[in-house]
Amino acid sequence: MRTWTRLTLSVLAACLIGTGWAAAQTQPTSSLTTPSSSLAMDNQTNTIQSLSSDRINSERRHLYRVASWGGSNVVGGATLWALTSSSTQEDWNSFGLQSALWGAVNVGIAATGLLGSRDRPTGDFQEAVNSERNYSDILLANLGLNVGYMGVGTAMVVAANQGVSRSDAWRGHGTAIIIQGLGLFILDAISWVASRDRLSDLLALPNSSSSTR
Repeated sequence: MRTWTRLTLSVLAACLIGTGWAAAQTQPTSSLTTPSSSLAMDNQTNTIQSLSSDRINSERRHLYRVASWGGSNVVGGATLWALTSSSTQEDWNSFGLQSALWGAVNVGIAATGLLGSRDRPTGDFQEAVNSERNYSDILLANLGLNVGYMGVGTAMVVAANQGVSRSDAWRGHGTAIIIQGLGLFILDAISWVASRDRLSDLLALPNSSSSTR
C-alpha cells in the first residue's frame, strides 16, 4: 500500500513539474510580443499628438492671417474714407468706411482668439478627433456666413442700380461687403481644407475603426 501511495505522489509531482515547465516555455513568446505592441502604441500616440499640435498651430496661423487682413483693411479703408468726400465721392467714401469697420471687427475677433487660446496638444485619440471636428465645423459655418455676406453685398449693389436713394453709398457699402466676404471665405477655406486633411489622417490610424466618421 505504501508503495502505491509513493507511486501516486511521484506521478502527481511529475505532472506538476511538467505543467510548470510548459508554462515557462510559453512565457518568453508573450514577453517578446509586448515591446513591439508597446512601441506601436507609442508611435500612434506621438502621431496623434503631432496632429493635435498641428491643429493648434494652424488655428493660430489662421487668426494671424485674419488679423493681417483686418489690419490692412483698417489702414486702407480709413485712408480712403479720410481722403474722399461724402458728397462728391460717396461711393468711394462709403467703401472706405465699410472696409475700415469690417477690418476693425476682424482684428478684434482675431486678437480675442489669440489671447484667449489655452489649448494644449493631446495624445488621446478621441479628444484629438473631437477638437479637430469642432474646429472644422466652426470653419464650415464661417464659410456659410461668408457666402451670406457676399449675397448681402450683391443685393446692395443690385439695389443701387435700381435707382434707390443714395445709390452711390449703397454701391460703395455693398462692394466693400462683397470683398470682405470673399477675403474671409478664402482664408477660412484654406484652414478648412487643412483641417479636413488632418481629420482624415487621424481617422486613418489603426484602432480608429470604432469611431464614427
